[in-house]
Amino acid sequence: MQTRQAHRDSATTQHDMGTDAGRQWTDADARRLLRGWDPTHQTLGDYARALGVRASRLWYWKTKFERAAAGPPLAFLPVVVKPPAPPRPPAPRGDFEVVLGAGRRVRVPADFEPAALARLIQALEAVPSC
Repeated sequence: MQTRQAHRDSATTQHDMGTDAGRQWTDADARRLLRGWDPTHQTLGDYARALGVRASRLWYWKTKFERAAAGPPLAFLPVVVKPPAPPRPPAPRGDFEVVLGAGRRVRVPADFEPAALARLIQALEAVPSC
């Protein structure tokens, strides 16, 4: 059941908007009608009937405004597929470990000079272990 105020508002709106048939609505017209719908707590169809307009017309404007507020639509972007990069050559062998007598161990980087390594091992073997 419609309240007196709602009846007066709908009568004024019908008078201002004219009948639904053949009238071009502006954005302002549609916004005004849709703003008036929310406080009524009616379905869109009941509200449209009370105004004497088609529900589909109100629905069109409602969705138009919602989409505009949501921003631009999502879009697909072009993608370029490149062939995979060639495999990298294996990394040079890393550090290694030399185990000496009496449980001593020496970690040696892969780029260590053999002559220097020989001198280091000889010096370590000469020192008595603890």
